Amino acid sequence: MTTAYQGQLSLKDIAELAGVGRPAVSNWRARNENFPSPVEDSPPRRPLFHFDEIVGWLEKEGLLPDDWKTKATNVLVSAAINPLTTNSGDNTGAAKVALAVLAAYKNASENRYDFLPDASDIHASLEQFLKSLVPNIISSAQLEALGESITSIPTAALVTLVHGLARINDDSYGTAAQMIVEVLFGNAGRSVFGHHTTSTAASTLMINAASTTTEAGATVFDPTCGLSGVLLGVGSRVDDSTVIGNDLNPDSVSISMLRAYLDGVEASFTVSDLLVNDPQPGLQADTIVSEPPFSLRLGSEQFESVAESVNALLGVKIPPTVAGDVAFLTYPISHLSSEGRAYVLTAPSLCSHPRLDEFRQKLVARGMVEAIVQLPQKLLTTTSIATTLWVLRAPDQSGNPAPVLLADASNTESPEEHIAEWLTAMRNGKTTTIPTGSLSLAEMVTTGSNLLPSQVLAQAPSSEELLDDFNDAWADLSTTADSIKAVLPTGKPEAGEIPTASSTESITKIESIARVSTRSWANDEKRPDDTISAQLATRRKNKNPVEVFIKTDAQTLLPGDIIVPLMAPAPAWVFGNEEGKWVAPPHAFVLRVKDDSFLPAYLVACINAPFNAYDDGTRIPRRRLSEIKIPLLDIAEQKKVVDVIEPLQQLSQQAEQLAAQSEASTSAVANLIYFGADI
Repeated sequence: MTTAYQGQLSLKDIAELAGVGRPAVSNWRARNENFPSPVEDSPPRRPLFHFDEIVGWLEKEGLLPDDWKTKATNVLVSAAINPLTTNSGDNTGAAKVALAVLAAYKNASENRYDFLPDASDIHASLEQFLKSLVPNIISSAQLEALGESITSIPTAALVTLVHGLARINDDSYGTAAQMIVEVLFGNAGRSVFGHHTTSTAASTLMINAASTTTEAGATVFDPTCGLSGVLLGVGSRVDDSTVIGNDLNPDSVSISMLRAYLDGVEASFTVSDLLVNDPQPGLQADTIVSEPPFSLRLGSEQFESVAESVNALLGVKIPPTVAGDVAFLTYPISHLSSEGRAYVLTAPSLCSHPRLDEFRQKLVARGMVEAIVQLPQKLLTTTSIATTLWVLRAPDQSGNPAPVLLADASNTESPEEHIAEWLTAMRNGKTTTIPTGSLSLAEMVTTGSNLLPSQVLAQAPSSEELLDDFNDAWADLSTTADSIKAVLPTGKPEAGEIPTASSTESITKIESIARVSTRSWANDEKRPDDTISAQLATRRKNKNPVEVFIKTDAQTLLPGDIIVPLMAPAPAWVFGNEEGKWVAPPHAFVLRVKDDSFLPAYLVACINAPFNAYDDGTRIPRRRLSEIKIPLLDIAEQKKVVDVIEPLQQLSQQAEQLAAQSEASTSAVANLIYFGADI
């Protein structure tokens, strides 16, 4: 007899299941005593609830949509694997087991419900059930490794996984597999597997780009396939394709094999270090896609192998420091068919590294580079590193290579949605929505071998622009210089006119100064239910604010509040009269004067004064409010101090502006020297 299914849902999952927003679910939970209780021992900040209890409650309350089963794949998968995310420290093993269970269910077809064991024999029964995957889907060695992962998963989590995944519809296995990978590897970024997250903008961009030249019957190859999101994405779009993947990591390949089966894509995989042992020595592929690791440091054996292959291909020597990047860029070229294309994602340094001038010239001279697209930062998961997409082809034997097509998408949003449009337009000689152009071998010889699109495509300013910049810069400089004259003190105050204090007090002990808490949440999913939006004063004078969420009854900043950054080098400042609700940055103290005994401007001057400089021995010391001393003056004396200090502060701000405008004027003069021959 099987146990009742106890899949677990988060608040977000429940909202998706019911077709409402997360706050609505929180309201149901708060206002209905019969709302199901969280699973025992689930995280308090991310409570989980039993799947069947939630479905039963929603159905009883008339809140369960009629068509929920047709849209419930994501929720069903979440319910099945949520316990794994909290109980297993081995996401790799958990992913392999989850995908293998799905694959076994697909392989068993309509008989899959015959396998729903009790907790008493779940581990042994599952290992026996998964033997059906050998040898057509995975190998016996991979099955043995699966057995080790199964034993490491707690019984309750394994029961939930097995029973939950049995509910996935026959036509949803591929979607379920993708979600398992996203949930278990979504924040892994670039790691030992290469790219864990298969739904990132980068992977979508690669799929859309490669699809522009991949036709029916094509051979598609990924030499650094990772978990094969890109490889299978391209292969699934093409009829009668031959799909081949390779990766250095055996676990990565195991997951890829299971995903291929679940996606319905026939594919073969190898495990090999392509830098020393070519896994496909005779392959000539029509499409090659690759998201290799960046800046990989090579061992001596790897470097010798790479140096030899690059020299054979181009007749050039390469420096060891960039040999890894060069190897991953050139390897696909030797495996392309005559009309094939390779799409390789690299760091921008390959386009401009000074020690690769000859390397780039040889690539272009032999017609191996069709296009380079410079992409925006933060395209990859968990890193802001910039990237470029190289579109490569087999060597041109004509001796008259076509110019390299260049596109600068570094300042665009969602390039993955437009990459196919850009590449198609560039190939057809049409204009695009981003800066594009081309560079011939002759131009490279005369102007240098830099292939970074943003630099090659940079337009020289026109005569009108040069003159406008020159005149505007000097006009701004003159205006600021005049305004400085207006705030210059007319004379030095006498030292005897500056009030002096006979005593000081710690700012934390002054009763008329209170500390204010303005806690906020930037993450919409983790914020409490009774919150509203507010702005966050992230920098002095509220520059570059961002929207956050605060409790409905939370304190917000008032004019005159003092913002004291936690980091000692950053100056304190007085919050002004800004419209809307504002809260302080997360790493700052907020002080408020409760009566008229202190002027906020005076307190800020004291906090920023040298006598309150603080050093705790670290590189960037952190302030302690208890260490801040305030000289005690009456309000009239404080006003005298502020009257002296405020013009000096204004002068300092004007001086900063003057320095920036002086630099702009200097640049305008330099540009006239360089570009102004036609004026």
